[in-house]
Amino acid sequence: MGQYIGVQVIGERGELLKDARLNVEDLVYKVNTCLKMEDFPFLCSIEEYANTVINPKQAKMLIEELKRLKSKEEFREYIVLLDKLIEIAGEIDYHHYLRFMGD
Repeated sequence: MGQYIGVQVIGERGELLKDARLNVEDLVYKVNTCLKMEDFPFLCSIEEYANTVINPKQAKMLIEELKRLKSKEEFREYIVLLDKLIEIAGEIDYHHYLRFMGD
């Protein structure tokens, strides 16, 4: 660990609209070691070393996964971070995208 995975809202041309100033590296690591891709396909698809871009339709599905993750005991320590991710993913609309910036 010790890397940085940031969260941003970008426009359709890739321009930065909002930097959430969140580092989700610990969460992504735990997701990748504790969860199954078939159960949490969007969370498990976040790249640690590359960018992952989520479109508005996918953001809705990602929000559902984040809400389900909040109920898992092993992710209780991430409740505040999960709430922030749900909030920012909820801001995604047409021509905006959620970008996870891997190292």
